[in-house]
Amino acid sequence: HSGTVYLKLRPRATLDYPIAGVAASVTLDPRTKKCAGAAVVLTGVASAPKVVEEAAALAGGTVTPQGIDRIAGAAIKLAYPVKNVVGSEPGYRRAMVKVNVVRGLTEALRIATAGSEDGP
Repeated sequence: HSGTVYLKLRPRATLDYPIAGVAASVTLDPRTKKCAGAAVVLTGVASAPKVVEEAAALAGGTVTPQGIDRIAGAAIKLAYPVKNVVGSEPGYRRAMVKVNVVRGLTEALRIATAGSEDGP
């Protein structure tokens, strides 16, 4: 059972492109309820999408708030947004990466858990 979320920070609701995006996915083993896999990808905060390799370390264990915080900390180290949008400072966008990684992984886990309660 899997949960996948894409969160995007954008300057206003009328603009579709993100100035900082986070895609997060969590897959649970339906038998053990342990994490079978996790992934996080950042968009809009570097010249190309950035895969947060540390997310793979969640596999094989229970996804905890501490584990999610570790992934968020690793993600912020990959985020180097340029100042290319009026009213959006790079430091703010970088800080929001951490917030949205936590939100995204937490929501992806919630979705995956809800799916695992439906049975195999």
